[in-house]
Amino acid sequence: VSLSREGKTVYQSAPGPVDNALARKTQLQLYGAQWTVTVWPGPLFVSSTQTAVPTVTLIVGFLLSLLLTTSLVLAGDSRRRANALACVNLQLEEQIRERLRAEQAVRGRTVILHSVLESMGDGVMMIDADLRVSIFNAAARKLFGTDHPVMLSPAWAQAIGIHHADAATPVTFEELPMIRAVRGELIPHAEYILRCNHSDQAWVTATAAPLRDSEGRLHGGLVVLHDMTTLKQTEVALQSAKNAADAASEAKSHFLATMSHEIRTPMNGILGMTDLVLNTNVTTDQRRYLDIIKLSAEALLVLINDILDFSKIEFGQMTLETAPFSLTEVAEHALQTVRPQALSKGLALRARLEDSLPAVVEGDAHRLRQILLNLLSNAIKFSARGEVSLTASARVATDEKKREASGETVPVTVMFTVSDSGIGITDEQKAFIFDPFTQADSSFARRYGGTGLGLAICKQLVRMMGGTIDVESKPGVGATFRFSIVLTQLNRVQTRPHGSALLSPAQGQKLRVLVAEDNPVNQELVRAVLALGQHEVVVVPDGHEAVRRVKSETFDVVLMDLQMPELGGFEATALIREHERTVGNYTPIIAVTAHAIQGVRERCLSAGMDDYIAKPLRAAHVLKLLQDVVERHGRHALA
Repeated sequence: VSLSREGKTVYQSAPGPVDNALARKTQLQLYGAQWTVTVWPGPLFVSSTQTAVPTVTLIVGFLLSLLLTTSLVLAGDSRRRANALACVNLQLEEQIRERLRAEQAVRGRTVILHSVLESMGDGVMMIDADLRVSIFNAAARKLFGTDHPVMLSPAWAQAIGIHHADAATPVTFEELPMIRAVRGELIPHAEYILRCNHSDQAWVTATAAPLRDSEGRLHGGLVVLHDMTTLKQTEVALQSAKNAADAASEAKSHFLATMSHEIRTPMNGILGMTDLVLNTNVTTDQRRYLDIIKLSAEALLVLINDILDFSKIEFGQMTLETAPFSLTEVAEHALQTVRPQALSKGLALRARLEDSLPAVVEGDAHRLRQILLNLLSNAIKFSARGEVSLTASARVATDEKKREASGETVPVTVMFTVSDSGIGITDEQKAFIFDPFTQADSSFARRYGGTGLGLAICKQLVRMMGGTIDVESKPGVGATFRFSIVLTQLNRVQTRPHGSALLSPAQGQKLRVLVAEDNPVNQELVRAVLALGQHEVVVVPDGHEAVRRVKSETFDVVLMDLQMPELGGFEATALIREHERTVGNYTPIIAVTAHAIQGVRERCLSAGMDDYIAKPLRAAHVLKLLQDVVERHGRHALA
C-alpha cells in the first residue's frame, strides 16, 4: 500500500509493485486535501494467484489494505488536531491568567489610590461631563459637611453655603469651581468661604482643571480644595497682635513725649534762669552756688537725654540727620566742653587731628559730638591722673580716590581714638561693657555715678553711622576706645559747613517777637532771653490769642509753643498760614517744645513752621536762631 497527499508520498508499506499493471489507485478527498491510495499485490500474492488462488482473495486483501490505510490516516490527523487544540487551550489559559493578574493589579492600585485620596488633607472632587460625582474624598466631605453627592445641582450648591472671599456675596451654581472646570475652564487659584454645617466659617482655596482624553475631548473636571481656616485665623490673630503692638508702641511714644515735655519744661526754667542770674552782678559765693545748680541741672539733663535716646533707639525711632559740617570744629567743641572737667582733676587733655581729615563732610554732627563727649567724659571720670587724648584720621577707599581728586562727593571712613590713663577694664568686663544699664563694676555707679547707658548708646549710634566700636584695656593702665563711622566727603569749594555749636548772643536787627507760651516760668524766661537781644516781646498764653494777634498786628517772628491749652501750636500755625494765603503776607514761625522724640521736627516743618528749637532754651542759641530765620525769610522775600 502507498499513501500520498497532493502527489507527495506520506506512507508506503513495501517496495513498489513488481508489475504496475496489477496496481490499483483510488482518489480520496479527505479533510480538505487530495489523497491517493495505491494498492498492489506483493510477490507472494502474485505467486498464489498463479497457482490458482481465487480472485476473491485478491479483492478481500485490497479492501483490508484500504481500510487499514484509512484508519492510519484518520488516527494521525486526530492526533494533530488534538495537539493543536491543546496548544490553543494552553494559550487561552495563559491569557486568562494574565488577565486575572492585570485585574488584580488594577484592584490593588485602586485600593491604594482610594486610600491616598481618603488620607489627603485637601479635598478632592472628580465630576464627569454629566455632573455625576465620581470622587469625593474624606477631606471634601469634612469641608462641605455632606456625604458623597451623586450629582451636582443648584440645591446642593445652596446647601454648602459657598461665598466669595468678601464673605458677603454667595457663589452661584454656574460660578462654582467644579462647574467651571467641567465647562473647560482652568482655575489656578480662587478663595472661597464655606458656611455649611460649621459653627464658624471656613476659608478654602480651590484649584480646578478640566479632564480631557488624548484627543482633547472633554470628559469632566477635577477640583482640589485646601482648608485655609487655621492659616486665616492665625493671620487674624497676628494682625490683632500687630495692632496691639502698634498701639503699645504708640502709647510708649506718647509716654516718651509726655515725659520729655514734663521733665524738660522745669529743666528749661532752672537752666535758663540760672544763666540769666549768672549774667547779673552776684557775689562770689552766690556765683559758686549758682554754678553748682547749673552743673547739677546739666547732669540731670544728660541723664534725661540718655534715657530718651536709648528709648528712641530701642523703639526704632532714632534717625540721623544729614547736613554739612566740619569734623575739626566738632572735635574741638567736644574737647572744649570737657576741658574744665579735665583741668579740675589735673589731667592733661591732648588732641591730634591728622591732615587726612576732610575739611567738610556730610552727616549728623550732633550725634558724632554726643559720641565724642560720652567717651571723653568717661575717660576723664575714670582717670585720677595722667592724660586723656583724642586722635582723629580719615581714609578714602582706593577705588574712590579718582572721584575725590575731581572734587566729587565720596564716602570717607573717619576713625577716632580716645585714650586715658585711668583704672582700666578687665577682659571679663569687656564682654558686657557696651550692654545697656551695665558698668564694668557695680561699685562704679556709687563711686563715679552714671546709668550705664552711655556706651550702649554710643555703640548703637556708631552702628547707625555704618561703623564699629571696640575697646582695648588693662586694669590699672588705662583704656583705649576706637570707633569708625562712614560720612560723605564734600567739595569744600561748593559747600559751606555749619558754624560751630558754640554760639554767642547774636548782634543784629531789633525784632518784634510774638511769644505763644502757656507756662508762666517759661514766659518769664523767654522774655528775659529776648531782652538780651533788645527785642520787643509780646507774650500770649494760648494759640487762639496768637492767631488773633498775628491777624491784627505785624511781627518779625513768632515763637510758638506746641503744647498749649485750647489751641496748640500746630493748629494755631495752620490757621495763621491759612489767613496769610488770603492776605498775601508771611511771618516766620519757630516751634518751641520740650518734645525731644524723633519726628517732631519733621512734623513742625511740614505743618508750615520755619524751624524748631527744643527746651531747655539757651540764650545764645535762641538769639542766633531768631536772626537766622529772619534773614532766610528776608532773602526769600527779596527773591
